[in-house]
Amino acid sequence: MSPGCDICQRTFRDLQMIAESILPKEERPSIYEIPPFDNSLHAKAGGELEVILTICIRHRTQHFGPVDSCEEKCLHEMIANLTGLGVVRGAK
Repeated sequence: MSPGCDICQRTFRDLQMIAESILPKEERPSIYEIPPFDNSLHAKAGGELEVILTICIRHRTQHFGPVDSCEEKCLHEMIANLTGLGVVRGAK
């Protein structure tokens, strides 16, 4: 693997499909953003390299307001949806 390689690109696309499937479907006071692939490999503790996909959860109107109950609810739903897909938190 090297930054931006075909394997990394495919891995990010696969992660993006999973991420899009776990996002809440109805409109809420929060919005969700998946930034584009940064063509980087990120080092984990221990030196292993990985492709990272980030989901940003933000207020729809007050972008810099403190985290609220809607954002917390959305995060917990996304984690539950990942768990439902068999994703284990912290697994390699």
